[in-house]
Amino acid sequence: MGTYSLSDAGRILSVSPGRLGYWKRTQLVRPPVADGESPGFEFPDLVSARAVLSLIEQGVSLRRIRRKLEILREQFPDLERPLSSLRLWAEGSQR
Repeated sequence: MGTYSLSDAGRILSVSPGRLGYWKRTQLVRPPVADGESPGFEFPDLVSARAVLSLIEQGVSLRRIRRKLEILREQFPDLERPLSSLRLWAEGSQR
């Protein structure tokens, strides 16, 4: 699977590379790190970033997204893409 640079990912998602870089540094979106390489974004990482954008567009604060994501990661450590689960929760929830 190919990888996308920070600027490519930002262009695809219509988000500033700085914003994506912040999400990566704070581990909101966690692209895999290859040995000795700068981590790139794979397609599932773009999907996760898009899930964050979708939640923000729905009025969910970044703080709340991060808090719920941490809970998911603690309760379900084997869950590979917790942002997808969080997105489903937000779309099905009245809160």
